[in-house]
Amino acid sequence: MTAKVQHAPKAWVAYNCCGKGWQLAGNRKPPRKPTGIIQMRHLEIKAGQAPQLGPTMSFKLPEEKNAAETVVMGSFSSLCPTAEFLPPIIDFHKYSTDHGPDFILKMPEAQAFAELVEIAPLWGPYSTANHCMNVGDYIDYALNQIRTKVAKYKSKVEFRPIYLIMYVSHYGFSPDIPQTKALRRQMQVLSNNVFKGIYLVLFAHDGTPTAVVMWPFKADDITRIQTRALRKTQMVRPDLSKAHIISDSSNGANVDTTIRVFLPSGTNMEPFKRMVEKKR
Repeated sequence: MTAKVQHAPKAWVAYNCCGKGWQLAGNRKPPRKPTGIIQMRHLEIKAGQAPQLGPTMSFKLPEEKNAAETVVMGSFSSLCPTAEFLPPIIDFHKYSTDHGPDFILKMPEAQAFAELVEIAPLWGPYSTANHCMNVGDYIDYALNQIRTKVAKYKSKVEFRPIYLIMYVSHYGFSPDIPQTKALRRQMQVLSNNVFKGIYLVLFAHDGTPTAVVMWPFKADDITRIQTRALRKTQMVRPDLSKAHIISDSSNGANVDTTIRVFLPSGTNMEPFKRMVEKKR
């Protein structure tokens, strides 16, 4: 989500469902363990009781990279039979070596391939990830990840048709609906003659997957002007497990609660401070 800072004592709690380090194409790195977490927390309001924060509900992919990708692929393929806009995957299995795509897909008429990529602009571990970033920087990071994959498979014509499946395993890097639309619009101008389709898989706090068609797509659900404006906004993702209520003046059906939330230690607070100043 794009954070909206309120200075009046309103009841608000920021939450969102649903990271790979910044690296140049060609850099060789050992497989990163996907230790991100997807979380959700509700503000519970019950008659005759003061508002309180409910428990933190969370979902984690397996620690081991191949196992995590298998869960992502399985979640994506489970949606295919009921969604005509997704490829008709009957079954899948892991590619036999590390020198090719991640999965071989069984399709109605022939086999296909799938490559996975995690969208996670990290400089280090998740515990110190930057949870206040510019939307434009996030979009550019994702686009560069796609360009790297296109370059990797451009000459490997034996892997055709092939699909690219992007996914997010950490709440700090999960785009909201407008941000997803902006990313999708900017993806349409990418030079891509490799992947037959590009998709984004997001997970809810209970592991429920959502698949979004990212390319090709007639991205008329957001204008160029709206996209440019959105690129200048901030993505703010607090750690809800550390949130707590610091004051409550609720009266009957009028809820007036202030909740303090925290960002991880690696967060760049300057953009957030500037955003707060503009709201005053």
